[in-house]
Amino acid sequence: MDTTNNELDVTVINAGTEQINYPVIVVVDTAGDTIANIDADFYLFAQLGNDTVTHDLPTDLDSLPSNFTGTVYVTDAIYDTTCSYSFPMNCSTLSIAENSNIQNISIYPNPAEDHTIIDFGSNDQKTIILFDVTGRELRRMNVTNSIIQIDREDLQSGVYFISVLIENNRITKKIIFK
Repeated sequence: MDTTNNELDVTVINAGTEQINYPVIVVVDTAGDTIANIDADFYLFAQLGNDTVTHDLPTDLDSLPSNFTGTVYVTDAIYDTTCSYSFPMNCSTLSIAENSNIQNISIYPNPAEDHTIIDFGSNDQKTIILFDVTGRELRRMNVTNSIIQIDREDLQSGVYFISVLIENNRITKKIIFK
């Protein structure tokens, strides 16, 4: 990442074969504040598979603080799937692929008030991880049910992400509690 002219340059390497449709890239600091692309706009129609793009995101920052840590969220605006990456990161190997081939996942209602339902369409063994916008893990469940309910309980109003891990595949979806 690099800041110049009140833009935060974020380089995204799409090492997969699928394109990212209308990629929305947002950078969040450890306090949970969005520091780049606050309006969650997209600036490119598609980032092709096996392609590297530097996205120039609007920011109010003149520079990144020394030892900056945070999270970069990359969302495919058509499939509403989100990947999150810690910054700084050191990835020499990646054993779990973000995979939109995990089919038939529905989340309703979304936005939700008291609870939301996740329908997986299958009884496969899966791990469900709920995390907040800072990437902090809030809940982890191992389930085989095809439908589960996520209760709001102590969650504040806001955006959350749910990652579903089935074997060596993962898909991440956004959940909003009003």
